[in-house]
Amino acid sequence: MSRPVHLSDADRADDQKRQTKHDDLMNELSEREAQMKQGLTNAYDELDLDVAPPACSAPRPRPTQQTAPLAHTTAPRRSRRRH
Repeated sequence: MSRPVHLSDADRADDQKRQTKHDDLMNELSEREAQMKQGLTNAYDELDLDVAPPACSAPRPRPTQQTAPLAHTTAPRRSRRRH
């Protein structure tokens, strides 16, 4: 790759050093993120989470006496018209 006219050889070398340092830092950051993610995954796996629904206790007894259904009454309706 040819160097741009406005950059000297020293500037180009400095730019390459900065880019290499930047790339190294980004790789280190990526590795650190992967370690943290793995650590979180391991910590989650170590938790003893019981997600099963609780076991039901003995069934509730049914009432022995049946209640009678409510009687439906037909009361006359009030008229909404005004007199």
